[in-house]
Amino acid sequence: DLFHLYLHLATPRSRLMRHLRSLHMRHHFRDDTKGFGISAPYWDELFGTSIARQPRSNDLAT
Repeated sequence: DLFHLYLHLATPRSRLMRHLRSLHMRHHFRDDTKGFGISAPYWDELFGTSIARQPRSNDLAT
């Protein structure tokens, strides 16, 4: 629970924690049926519940 709270309220400084926060926010605000591995995202890869990063609109070739 404390880790969950940290991901919501803190501003992570390390690259790893920023990545975990990004995955966690995708779980809450993009698709709450995926992305359950808050501190261990490899479980989502294993069970097929990962949330892939969507390309930004300026990343798309036009």
